[in-house]
Amino acid sequence: MGAPGRLQLVTKGIRLPLEIFKTPGGTKGWGVRCSELIPSGSFICEYAGLLLSEEEAVRPASADYVTC
Repeated sequence: MGAPGRLQLVTKGIRLPLEIFKTPGGTKGWGVRCSELIPSGSFICEYAGLLLSEEEAVRPASADYVTC
């Protein structure tokens, strides 16, 4: 059997100990790091969402958004 397809990899979820962190000094924004070595060619994760500025991330929810 061949290599697993992209959909199979995504549906299995994150298998690595990933950490989201703010870069030192905050000059480059946010980053993702792993506490383990990642083998070459490994699936890491997929992010499908909005990229927000610092101001957008900290401002209170507005009428633009519906929360449940």
